[in-house]
Amino acid sequence: MSQHLSGFTVAQLQSLQQTAREVLDLVLQESIDRPDLNSSVRQVLHAEDALTTFTELASHEPDVMSLILRLSVSSLVNAKGIAMIDAEIIGRSILGN
Repeated sequence: MSQHLSGFTVAQLQSLQQTAREVLDLVLQESIDRPDLNSSVRQVLHAEDALTTFTELASHEPDVMSLILRLSVSSLVNAKGIAMIDAEIIGRSILGN
C-alpha cells in the first residue's frame, strides 16, 4: 500500500479514481475528435525511429505534437494513479480496513 494514499478515506480514493478515469476519457475523446492527432500518432507509432519522426513532425506541426506530448503524459500519470488507487483499495479490503 502507498504511504501517499494512506491518509485518504476509501470514498476519497474512489473520487480521485473517478476523476482520473474522466481525464482519461477526455484524452481519448480529444484523440478521436482530431484526425490530425490520429495521423501524427500513427506516423510516430509506425516509424522505425519514433523520436526522429516525432521531432520532424514537431518542427512542422508544433501545436499538434505539443498536444500529443501533453495528452500522452497526462494519460500515463492518470493510468498510474488509477493503478495505485486500485492497489490501495484492494490492499485495504484484504486487511479489512
